[in-house]
Amino acid sequence: GDVREIVFFGRQEQRKGLGLFCDAIDILHSKGNIVDIRVTFLGKFDVIDGIPSGVYLAERARQWDCSTRIIRTYSQPDALHYLSQPGILAVIPSLAENSPCVVAECIEMGIPFLAADSGVTRELIDPSNRDACLFAPDPTALVNAIGTVFAEGQLPVGPAVAREQTLAAWRDVF
Repeated sequence: GDVREIVFFGRQEQRKGLGLFCDAIDILHSKGNIVDIRVTFLGKFDVIDGIPSGVYLAERARQWDCSTRIIRTYSQPDALHYLSQPGILAVIPSLAENSPCVVAECIEMGIPFLAADSGVTRELIDPSNRDACLFAPDPTALVNAIGTVFAEGQLPVGPAVAREQTLAAWRDVF
């Protein structure tokens, strides 16, 4: 369906790609592409360059011609339930991940998402789905990926290894 909301999903810090995401929203704003879109930040506050992330986001969002929202108190199940609603696109722009749990959770829950192609993120995703949900970790690549989702939609992606295979392997170990 149509995307009505773009959600930054992760702790509000630079390592998680907060600046990259905001830079992409700046570009979408300059093109007039987000007037009818809500931009939500779903994750715990942190500090960006010595500034509380809530203040950082308020300053960045002042120029955007869209509705913005910060949700920082949801539990993990609440966050995943929120993201599973129709019309929501999760964006996970992490710049350094050695264990991208939020990507694994989105795959498991069937939540459509875009994620930065960094760290081991691609290893979690079915190779036939990677082009649809991964973007190079830069704002222009994210803008292009969001544009593709606006035009074509976004389906949930599958895991690189089927759940049954993983469970069987663990059973063999134990």
